[in-house]
Amino acid sequence: MARLTKIRDTRQRKSDIQQITPFDADLIFATDFRGRHAEELWDKVRTAVITNPVGVKKTNPFSPLSWRMKCSCREDRDFLETERSGYADTASLQKGVEELLADPNFREAQIGHGEHSLWKVYLRKIRAINRIGGPRVKVVWWRSLALLGRLPRYPDDRDHILDLERLVEHWQENAVNERYEDHYLTVRFISHRWSQPHYCAKCTTGFCPDAAKSNPDTEDCVKAHVLSQWGRDLYRATDELPYRPYRPEDLYFWIDYAGIHQADQLMKLAGIMMLPLYVASCPNGVVCFVNDDGIIANRAWTALERAVGYQLTASPVMMKIDRGYLDAKPKFSKKDLVLLEAGWWQLDPETDEFSMLIRHPRDGALTVPEDLPILERICELVGKFRPVDYFDVKDELCLGVTYVWVEDVSFAPRLAVMASSHGLDSWREKPLSILEGVFGHESSQKAFDCFKCCRRKPHVIDTE
Repeated sequence: MARLTKIRDTRQRKSDIQQITPFDADLIFATDFRGRHAEELWDKVRTAVITNPVGVKKTNPFSPLSWRMKCSCREDRDFLETERSGYADTASLQKGVEELLADPNFREAQIGHGEHSLWKVYLRKIRAINRIGGPRVKVVWWRSLALLGRLPRYPDDRDHILDLERLVEHWQENAVNERYEDHYLTVRFISHRWSQPHYCAKCTTGFCPDAAKSNPDTEDCVKAHVLSQWGRDLYRATDELPYRPYRPEDLYFWIDYAGIHQADQLMKLAGIMMLPLYVASCPNGVVCFVNDDGIIANRAWTALERAVGYQLTASPVMMKIDRGYLDAKPKFSKKDLVLLEAGWWQLDPETDEFSMLIRHPRDGALTVPEDLPILERICELVGKFRPVDYFDVKDELCLGVTYVWVEDVSFAPRLAVMASSHGLDSWREKPLSILEGVFGHESSQKAFDCFKCCRRKPHVIDTE
């Protein structure tokens, strides 16, 4: 503790910060991450220049990922070669995907305690997915998005892209009652439209010089900023905050830009074929990121991801988030989305229940027409079986008929953090006045009612 105090006292002196060792950095991260100066310190640490034993200056050799560096896809020098060599051929991979989805032990495992706890069950699933010979399941930590300031690209940003099997193994080895470093593990699948897509005739050949210019995020990298802020809010949440149980949580995302090879056409195709299994590896469900034009539902790929998510994830709820999360006020309200895409979103005027219709992917728009056969094949494959339904709340999927519940993330979580900045004592004494300061008088009572509902004891259905 004396050593930690000394480190904290020297954080304002650049010369001392340059001498921080990897051990010191991990100690600060583990004990003072929520401190007022923690992020400023980490920015200095990760850009610090240190001197090695022979006196040659080089970039700091340790990562702010802390122990997660062991799970990085760059940890093995031959990670790319090993992954590619393990890929047999398209026919074998397709057969492996189909057989795994048809296996009732893969889809219908029971969730409970001990060996049947959520992440022990999902670790077995992830291992089964990785064994079939396709690209492995990879995720991105929320803090990597904050550090990079953008979405990481695979394989270029492999040090910030984590192997999910290794991550869950480490978590299980060190967790006590599913909590590690006082946090719960959460993995969510991001369903979104690319903000800066590119497609031309040359792209079909796989040799388009402009293909690398396409980007799933906006020029101001709003998706990276929103998702990192959401992760930061949930990481800093406390049991005292008037929000959901199973908090605080350590949030990881499956994002196509980081989870599928963006340079090798063969491995990209293999990753696309593995899509239903990638969704199946995310127990906490699908997050629908709405772009600045408000159009998200009427797209073939996002329609497929919602169908697959309904069928294969543990969560019975889909989440929606947009740029407005940063201001704790959705850019697109429920009514806005219903007006923009009336054939997809639904809002019950009496109960205010928000949901989305699960339709066939061919009903949505498609940038690359050649993708349609793959979409139809995946949709047909996942539609053959009953949905994964640990809590007995899902209906059998019928495209064009079945609805999935939607939770607007842009509202409650960010609001909870903003409200907590006024202090917990202030919150307990005058919650409505605090909410009025954040949202105005009209929305404050609704927000307060939402909080009262969420201040419940932990329930088995809280996988979202």
